Amino acid sequence: MRRFFMQRSSIPFIFFLITLLSTPVFSQSLEPPTGLWKTEGGKSIVEIIPLPENKSWAAQIVWLRESTDDEGEELVDNLNPDPKKRNNPILGLTIAWGFRSAERDGWKDGQVYDPENGKIYKGQARMKGDKLELRGYIGIPTFGRSTHWERVSHLPESS
Repeated sequence: MRRFFMQRSSIPFIFFLITLLSTPVFSQSLEPPTGLWKTEGGKSIVEIIPLPENKSWAAQIVWLRESTDDEGEELVDNLNPDPKKRNNPILGLTIAWGFRSAERDGWKDGQVYDPENGKIYKGQARMKGDKLELRGYIGIPTFGRSTHWERVSHLPESS
């Protein structure tokens, strides 16, 4: 009789334990990596800004080492797939958007635009030490390319 009671009273405990273990223990989302970031190679600096309306962030080019072409004309987004946008300046161009927190593991569901080839890729990002690793890919992240951005405190002075 005692044995039956022990088995029966442990059923609610087991149910409670299963419920507890199946609930996310740490469901905290990461804050966006806001601020200024120097892109790999140092050709540009982007500013990452939060987009609270959809809990994501975007990155916009705010500085270029060379903002004009050989003729002294402002660099434009001449490879953009949308012909109406091909005269838009590179300076001020949004090159990453839609990144949402992937809880403790970085940011996902983003889009990355490469003005050097005019293509848009799926994107994900994560902190690696003091750098931001941004990965653009087609299909799955395995088939992609990563770039590393370094945080900077201010824009270089204009010459």
